[in-house]
Amino acid sequence: MKKILNIKLLSLLLISSLLTISCSDFSEDYRVSPFQTSSVPTSYLLSSAQKDLVGRFLDIADYDGFGSAYAQYIAGKTYTDEERVETEQTGFSNLYAGGMANLQEIINLNTDPATSSTVAVSGANNNQIAVSKILLAWSFMNVSDIWGHAPYTEALKGSQNFSPAYNTQKQIYTGIITDLKDAGNSITTGTIQGDLIYNGDMDKWKKLAGSLLMRAGMRLSNVDATMGSDAFNAGMTIGSFTSNADNAIYAYAGGELNGNPYWLSFTNQNRLDHAVSNTMVDMLGENNDPRLPIYAKPIVSEATTPVGPADFWAKYKVYTVNGQKYAGQPWGYSNDNATELTVEQVSFVGTAFQDEKAPSVLMSFAEVEFLKAEAVARTWISGDAETFYKNGIRASMEQYGVAAADITTYVDTEPFAQYNAANYLKSITEQKWLAMYLQGLNAWAEWRRTGFPALQNATEASEGRAIPRRRAYAQAEFDLNKTNVEAAIAAMGANNTTTKVWWDGGNE
Repeated sequence: MKKILNIKLLSLLLISSLLTISCSDFSEDYRVSPFQTSSVPTSYLLSSAQKDLVGRFLDIADYDGFGSAYAQYIAGKTYTDEERVETEQTGFSNLYAGGMANLQEIINLNTDPATSSTVAVSGANNNQIAVSKILLAWSFMNVSDIWGHAPYTEALKGSQNFSPAYNTQKQIYTGIITDLKDAGNSITTGTIQGDLIYNGDMDKWKKLAGSLLMRAGMRLSNVDATMGSDAFNAGMTIGSFTSNADNAIYAYAGGELNGNPYWLSFTNQNRLDHAVSNTMVDMLGENNDPRLPIYAKPIVSEATTPVGPADFWAKYKVYTVNGQKYAGQPWGYSNDNATELTVEQVSFVGTAFQDEKAPSVLMSFAEVEFLKAEAVARTWISGDAETFYKNGIRASMEQYGVAAADITTYVDTEPFAQYNAANYLKSITEQKWLAMYLQGLNAWAEWRRTGFPALQNATEASEGRAIPRRRAYAQAEFDLNKTNVEAAIAAMGANNTTTKVWWDGGNE
C-alpha cells in the first residue's frame, strides 16, 4: 500500500511540476527529465507528456504566442512585441527535459526486457512505443520547423550526454518519417492507458501517423519532391483521417490547472492582450465566410473617429453578420498605436476557442483533405484536386458547427471559395490557413513553404524586421552547449530570424 501511495504521490508531483514549467526555465541538466523513473506508471508519463507538449506548442502563452502572431491569426491589443519581432530568440531546453523526455522514457521502459512486462499494464508494449514515437515525431517536426537544425539523434539520452550534437533539418525529417512509418505499421489492436488525446483508440493513432507523414512529406515539396512524395504516399498507405471524428485534439478538463489557454488568459485572468487580427477578420468578412461569428466575437461598439496613423485607421474595417458587427485589430503596430482602439472596438477570439474546455487541435481532417488536394495537383497521388479542396472547406466548417445550408452556399457560390487549378497553391493554402485558425506554428510553416496567404510585414516592426523565417537559438544554448550550437549556426547561417530552414530554401 505504501508503495502504491508513493507512486501516486510522485505522479501527482510530476504532473504538477510540468504545469509550472515556462519557456524561460533552464538548468544544466536540461536534456534529462527530473521525472524519469521506472516507479512511475507509463500511463502517467504519457498523460504528463501530452499535457506538457500541447501546452508548449499550442498555448498562446508559449510557442503559439509567436506562431499565431507570425501567421497573423492574432494581433496584440496591449503588447505587440511578437508581431513586430521585438524578440528573436527562444529556448527549447524544457521541451527536451519535459514531455519529450517522458516519451523517450516510455519507449525505454517498453523496450527494456527488465521492465517491459511490468509497464505492459498500461497497454501493449508495441502500442505504447508507437504512440510515443508519433508524439515525438510531431514534437521534433515542430522543433525543427521553428529553429531548423536541432539536437535529435543524440538528444534524450539523459545523463549519457548533456551536450548533444545538432542534426541537420534533413536528417531530422528523415528520422521523423522513419519513425512515423514504423509507428503506423507496428500498431495492433488493443488500447493504452493515460491517453488524453484519443483515449487509447489505436486505430486513430494509426491514422494520425499516416496523416503526419502526409504533412511531413508535403513540407519537403520545394526541396526534395521525391522524398516528400514517398513520405506522403507512405502515409496514404498506412491510412489517414477520414472524418472530423479522427481529429487529433487535446480536450481540456477545465479549471485553473487544466483549462483552455485562451480561457485562462481572457476569462480566468481577465487579460485582453490579443485580439483577432485584421488579416483574419478581413479574409472572412470580405468573402462572406460563415466562420466569422465563430472565429471572432462581435464588437461592443464601433470606432467612428479616426485614431492612430492613417494606415492604421485604414485597416480598421467593420463587417456586419446577422446584426452583429466584427472588426479586426490592425496587425503590426506599436503598443501605443495598438491601444488607440479600445477593447470594445475590436473582436476577440470566438467562444468556440475560448471556452474553458475548448480543445486544442494537433491536426485535423480538413488539413488532410487540403494536403490531398495539393498532392493531386503535384501529381503525387491520383484523384480530383477540387473535390479534396472542397472537402477540406466543408470539413473545417463542420468541425466548428456551421449550418449545412451556409456551407453549401459558401462552397458553391462564393467566388473566393472556387478552386483555381491554374493557381492551385493559392487556392488550397489560403483555405487551409483559414481552417487551421490558431494552429499558429503549422500555419506559419505553411506560409513560409508556399508564400500564401500574402502576409505583409509589420508596419512598425522592430528594427525593420520581416516576418521571421525561423526563431533564433536562445543564449542558454550557448551557455550549455556552445560548441554544438555554434556548429549548427555555421551550417545554417546567421543566428537570426532571416536565416531560412532547409525546406524553406535554406542550407540542408
